This record gives sequence, structure tokens and C-alpha cells, in this order.
Amino acid sequence: MKKYILGALIMFFVFPATAEVKVILDIKETATSFIFIDGENEVAREVYDTNGNFKSMTGKIPDGVYKFYYQDGKTLRFEYTYKYGMKVFTKVYTRDGKLSSDAEYMYNKLNGKRNTYYKDGVLRQSISYKMGKKNGSCLTYNESGKKESEENYKEDMKYGKRMAYYPTGILESEENYKNDSLDGPAKKYYETGKIKEELNYTVGRGEGVYKKYFENGNLEVEAAYVNGSVKGIVKRYEPDGKLLSAVDENK
Repeated sequence: MKKYILGALIMFFVFPATAEVKVILDIKETATSFIFIDGENEVAREVYDTNGNFKSMTGKIPDGVYKFYYQDGKTLRFEYTYKYGMKVFTKVYTRDGKLSSDAEYMYNKLNGKRNTYYKDGVLRQSISYKMGKKNGSCLTYNESGKKESEENYKEDMKYGKRMAYYPTGILESEENYKNDSLDGPAKKYYETGKIKEELNYTVGRGEGVYKKYFENGNLEVEAAYVNGSVKGIVKRYEPDGKLLSAVDENK
């Protein structure tokens, strides 16, 4: 095993981990390393790039819960759980000791739920991952704990229906996605539940008849979209349903 010399580091912080093992956080411009020390010997090392993505690992990390502190040595910053030599769960805390996020891992990649929290502990967002990529549901909440939006991912791309909500919990909009692009019907609603706008999309571009409504249900605007652009006559109406104007937008 490699002997570890503290003076060799450009920047380091030492944190208590388990009764036998300490961890040194080596921060450099190009990467951050978590160095696991048993006595005077380095037993394992994890390296991450500047974006926090896993790069490499050497040795075997002893199983257990490892706690990393801010520079005051008292306030918890990270808490990592290792099993079978690999990270399986993490917690991140703010400087005032509040839980900021937690996440599940497999083979050093996000796998399961990653949750983030507001300062008062209310859940802000919950995303499902599979082997490092977003796969499954993504739920976002406001500070009152009410759902703001829900959407689904497949291999890091939006897929299927996305719904957004008013702070009251009433549906505000619904869209359909395929391969991260709008694809299918998209609708917006007034807080009363009445429809506000509607348009169909194909591969991210508006296609078909666009309609916008007054809150009383009468048509406000009607236009045709072709390949993402307005084509032909755009009709606008008064709230009582009378035609206000009909203008060819392409002239």
C-alpha cells in the first residue's frame, strides 16, 4: 500500500470518517480527489472532474458512513455511505446545517432517486436516475410543498407528458415530449380550469391550428402553423365573439 505524505498536496482538508479510516479531500484546478487513509497508508482514492462527475477509483474503500465537515470542523458538509467498496448513498448539507440534497448510487453513478430540498426541509425536486442518466419521473414542488410540475425522462431526454401547476395546485399546462422535443398536443389553462391556448407540435415545431381563448370560453386568436411558422390569415376576435380582424401575416 502507498505511504501518504501530507506535504505533497497543494490544498487539502482532513475529516474524521470512521474510527480507523480518515479521508483527505484534495482539491485541484482540474479534479477533486477523495483519498482514504488507514493509519499512514492510502487504501483507496476516488477522483471527480470539476463538474462533480466520477472519473476513476483505485483501491477498495472500506464499507461505512463517511462524514465531511466545513472548515469549522463542526458543521457537516457531506455524508457518504459505502457498501462493497462503492458509494451507495450521499447527503449534502448547507453551511447552516440543513439538508440540501440526497441521492442513491450504483457503481458510482446516480441510480434511484436524487432529491433536493428547500432550506426549511420541504422537498424541492425528486428525479429518478438509472446508471447516471435521468430515467423515469421528475417531480418539482414549490416552497409550500405543492406540486409545480411533473415530467418523465428516458435516457436523459424528456419523454411523454409534462404537466405544470399553478401555486393553488390547479393544472396550468400540459405538453407532450419525444426525444426531448415537444411532440403532440400542448395546452394551457386558466386557473379556473378553462382552456387558454392549444397547438399541436411535431419534433419541436408548431403544426396545425393554433387557438387562444378568452376566459369566458370565446375564441380570441386563431392561426395556422406550418413547420413552426404562422402561415396565412390570423383571425382575432372580441370577447363577445365578434371578428375583430383577419390579417395575412405572410404579406
